[in-house]
Amino acid sequence: MKFIDDLISFSKSVTWKYITWITKPINQVMKAGFFLCILGFGGAGWAALDVEHSSADGTHTSVSLEVSQSKPFWEPLMTCVGLIGLAMVIGESLYIICRRRKVLNIAIEHIALRERISSPLINFVSKESGGSESLSIDLTKCYRSLVVNDPQEALNVTVINLRNTFMAKKDQTGIKDITVHYGGTAPVGLGFLAGFILGNTSHVITWDYNRDSGEWYKLAGYSDTNKPFIDWSSYQPAKEICIIMEISHPVSTGDVRKKISDLSYVKVSMPEIKYDNMASKEKMDAFQLDFREMMKKLNADGVELVHIFCAAQAAFNFCMGRQITKNHPACIVYEYQNSLKEKYPWGVLFNTKDEQSPAIIQGDKATIV
Repeated sequence: MKFIDDLISFSKSVTWKYITWITKPINQVMKAGFFLCILGFGGAGWAALDVEHSSADGTHTSVSLEVSQSKPFWEPLMTCVGLIGLAMVIGESLYIICRRRKVLNIAIEHIALRERISSPLINFVSKESGGSESLSIDLTKCYRSLVVNDPQEALNVTVINLRNTFMAKKDQTGIKDITVHYGGTAPVGLGFLAGFILGNTSHVITWDYNRDSGEWYKLAGYSDTNKPFIDWSSYQPAKEICIIMEISHPVSTGDVRKKISDLSYVKVSMPEIKYDNMASKEKMDAFQLDFREMMKKLNADGVELVHIFCAAQAAFNFCMGRQITKNHPACIVYEYQNSLKEKYPWGVLFNTKDEQSPAIIQGDKATIV
């Protein structure tokens, strides 16, 4: 039954992608140029037409169509029309090529969790059309024995690079056609924060890292039935609530209760929890809308602070962070560390109304960047 459901979902996905491709906007200048080429050169050829037919019984039929009086005028006119169309096609093609050269791809590599990856993101982004530059946010120096031992420094490096270095790089280019490529293995809270800072102000392509192949890949692919769903059964409106998100790994409610003991919560889960099960851009885009609507509902319910406990791939964290706006409640996204007695030792606070964020929350204290 699941196979049939997945097949139906896949078929719908393929059909929708095909319809989107076939109905996508067409370059009007190029379209007009092709039309004039066909009209002009075709019209010049049809200035005179002779058709002859001989049947089996020897009957000979001849049809002659000729713009006899206006041929000296008609043929040059249509040729000029065709040449104009050809010039439009060539000119627009050159414009597109020059425009692509002016496109700048900025690869933001938010590295942490392990030793520096041997295949940098820029190696893959540089294959895209246009120029490319790298912005590395390297947090590996904030780790010790695969555990973040200096979250404040990790926050500082992230914010400075995204708010200062990235914006300076963007302003220096003088190019409007900038595409941001984000990929990383950052702590969950800093992944959310990176998405929140970048927001929806730029064209962003999200990449994830395949640990098995050691390569980066863009979110793409087709949808299936293994999609996130939202469970509101344990939710009651209050000033503070929790969101538990188990996407790539289960999240222990017991561990959450040790950190936040008495708050109601909304739970986001998946029929099958596994690593990289949100590699489909189509699924990610669909749930981004659901998550934004969830945050909108929480705001309407008077929620002021949301405690987020999330186990998901880095691309998911970043994409969800991009959906949080100033109109939504403030958030604390907690970092899980299995090797410690306190499983959620710190979190990242952001989107507060009093500008006291982003900040690192350790215990009940906030250290502001």
